[in-house]
Formats: sequence, C-alpha cells, structure tokens
Amino acid sequence: MARTTNHWPRLLAACLSGVALHPAPAADKGLAVAVRGFTGAGSADTVAVAPGITDLLSGALSEMTQPCTVRVTEWRRRGELLKEVELGRSRYADRSSFAVPGQATQPDVFIDGTLNERNGSVAWTVKAVDAVTGSTLAEERGSVPAGQLLDSPDTMARRLGEKLCKRRAGWRISGQIDEASVTGVVCGRLDRPFTASSPEVAGQWQFTPAGAAGGKFSYSAADVGGVRGSGAGSYRVLAGGAADAPVTLKLSGTGSIHSPLGTFSAEITEALTLTPIPSCERVGDR
Repeated sequence: MARTTNHWPRLLAACLSGVALHPAPAADKGLAVAVRGFTGAGSADTVAVAPGITDLLSGALSEMTQPCTVRVTEWRRRGELLKEVELGRSRYADRSSFAVPGQATQPDVFIDGTLNERNGSVAWTVKAVDAVTGSTLAEERGSVPAGQLLDSPDTMARRLGEKLCKRRAGWRISGQIDEASVTGVVCGRLDRPFTASSPEVAGQWQFTPAGAAGGKFSYSAADVGGVRGSGAGSYRVLAGGAADAPVTLKLSGTGSIHSPLGTFSAEITEALTLTPIPSCERVGDR
C-alpha cells in the first residue's frame, strides 16, 4: 500500500496528542469516547498501519469542534499509562507530580474499526457502541484508494460526530423530599436499574424499571433525625416536550420512620427531575 511521507508527522502528532487519560475540568466535560482499535486485513501494509489509524482517529476526534466537542481518552496504551500512574505512587517518585490513581476517565462510547484492502482500495468500517450496554450507537463505512487511507480518519470523525453529538449519555437525578435531597446519575437508558442517594439522611434509593416508562422503587435511610427510615412504591416517567428536554420521575408510595415510639408512615407523592447529560462522568482504573 503506497504511503506518502508527509502523513507521518500527523501520525506522530496523533500519538502524542492530548487524548485524555484523566478527566477534563468540570466545565469542559462532554461525551467521553475511546478508540479501542482497528484491525487490518488484505495486505501486510494494511495490518501494519491499523494501530496508526487508531491514533489518527483519536486525534481527529479530539480536535473536533462541530457539531460538538468530545473528550477522547486513551485506550490502546491504557495499561501502560496506568502502570505509570501506579509507579508515581511508589516511594521512588515525587507523588505530587503524578496523577492520582482511580481518576482515569471511563468512556461513555467505544469505537472499533476494520480495514480491508482489495485491488488497491481499502474499505473501512467504524462502529460506536455504548460502553455500558454494548449496544450499537452509530456505524459508518467508506472506501478510499490505498494511498489516501491516512486521510480517512478526518472523514470517520466527522460522520461519527454528526450522530454521537445527538446522543445523551444518561440523566442526572435531582429532587427534594422533605429535608433530604435526592441525587444520582442514570448511565444509559431508563429501562435498566439505577440508583440515587440522599446524603443528608444517609439514604440509598433503588429503581427497578418494568420498562422505559416506569417501574418500582425502594429506599432505606440510616439517619432520619437519629432513627431509621424506609419506603417503597412505584414511579412513572413523564417525558418532556422536546427530545433533549428534562423528564419527570413521578413517585407514588409510602415512606416510614421507625422510632422507639413506633413506626410512622406518610404518602410519597413527590417528583424527581431527570436532566439529560452528555457524559456519565465515570472514573476508575481499568
């Protein structure tokens, strides 16, 4: 496969670009993506260049500003980078100059690709999948002369961006029940179990969907004015007016306080707000 030398500075720049291992500042947080890698077939050159295309696509996505910006987290060399983070915690290193373990950005989206050369042309496919559920979010295909393959990542990034930028990674839960707030993040769809917390009462909420439109909930609280609390019931999801508008979680159930004087119960009729978010903002070392 023919290659022109002027492409290789781009390839080197992509390898050394700021594809983030660690979270961006809070104001910059958006969809977090990771290009896991390309596989090549059809010729030895195509197989050899696949890792370079991985880096070039990562670089093209990190430079994307329209229709949105994304955070690109390194994945192909992630193991090596995490080893460096761990080395920085040893007694042989200045800990103040190294990243803190456990804070690596976890992707919202994985991107995989294939390259297949035949008769002087390379067919490429890129697929974006939800990092939590594994469901396919977008898929793009194309074909270019072999000598132009290194220009293709720009096209791949643009086409994927047009679809991924319309996607919400999840929802942020907010609300108030008496003196306790209810907060949490739903990562992915509303038809999968999710949780929330009420820190003022050391409370934990469990939501078990029957589908995307509603389901059951339960909660337990360790410290409601010094006594234990619990509750259960059902919830309905009431959609907003627009596709990207917040939705309402309407609760219906019973809450109880378990005190030395007995158990006291009351209806739960409050509503929680679910606001779309571009990223689940998950972190961890893996």
